Amino acid sequence: MDKMTATVTTAAQAGAERARSRARAAGDRVRQLQNRRRELAIRQRNRRSRVDKVKAVQDAKVIDERAATALKSLRLSRLRSAAAHDSAACVFERVAELGLGRGSTCRAQAAGHRAAAAADRRRAAGCRAPQSTETPPPASRHDALWHRVVHAARRADPSVGCAAAVAQATLRTVPGVDAVVITIRGDGLTQHEVAATCEWGHRAEELQYTTGEGPSVVAFTTGRPSAIPELAGHGWEWPGFVDAALDRGIGAVFSFPLVATVPLGTMTLYCRSAGTPPAGLADAWDLAGIATAVLLADAESELLEQISGAGAHDDINIAVGMLSARDNLTGDQALASLRAKAFTSGRSLALVAREIVSRHLRD
Repeated sequence: MDKMTATVTTAAQAGAERARSRARAAGDRVRQLQNRRRELAIRQRNRRSRVDKVKAVQDAKVIDERAATALKSLRLSRLRSAAAHDSAACVFERVAELGLGRGSTCRAQAAGHRAAAAADRRRAAGCRAPQSTETPPPASRHDALWHRVVHAARRADPSVGCAAAVAQATLRTVPGVDAVVITIRGDGLTQHEVAATCEWGHRAEELQYTTGEGPSVVAFTTGRPSAIPELAGHGWEWPGFVDAALDRGIGAVFSFPLVATVPLGTMTLYCRSAGTPPAGLADAWDLAGIATAVLLADAESELLEQISGAGAHDDINIAVGMLSARDNLTGDQALASLRAKAFTSGRSLALVAREIVSRHLRD
């Protein structure tokens, strides 16, 4: 009987040891990937090349996906180890019930295996990868979009940033789009355009800033895309912007928020022709996410200064204060007056503000 007990014990322990070995291997893989992720983060901070920054962000996403897979493997290995311990415990409990071995010894062995199984289940519970509330795009398509951005970055002028590569990739990916503009926005009057594929798109974005209304403003304030395939039908919503936009040949606008923990800015697509939304808007939404990633990758450089607002925005704030004091207006009323001056004269808000400040200094 003792020989039978020894045989059962050996088999049960061998199964548990195999499961533990798989768990150790999976754990080593998780640690290896975590170290690799830290190396990529250091490389991303230190490298200044535009292409290297985009590639580092892409590599980090791949490592994160592999780490999630390794965590899943580790969790399954620990669950298998728990199952092996449960099986061993059942064997020892059955041996004790049948009186085939020493009852106290078998029950102690069973209790030990039950405790080991519970510990493995607790470790497995800690291996769950965080679940996204959104359905991720197919990996192959998302990777293809990243490759387009990297290709555009390699072909672009070295003086422009990563955001310009995303804008060019979006222009080539989404059919029917004539201009793509990426803008960083902040509280109040703060706005900085970081990429525009053409002058026409730049003027269209400036028009929304001047009037203080339009799809980009809505996308940024709500954190949701604003798709306007027929701009002419929204004159009641944005009377100032729509009338001027139609005069400039803008037929449709599709704006996507760049969202980190909070909205960071917008990526806006401008079309000369109105009508059915372009077929590639799903890709545009994914590319907006890529734009957010590359902007955050550039966060250690000049982008933080751009978000904080400087230069022309100082003139605008000063001009608003001067109009408020001179005409006894509230801040909102003074800003509306400044925007009206810019809109009626066909000039940018920054230019009109600069003229007001300069005239005051001369007087």
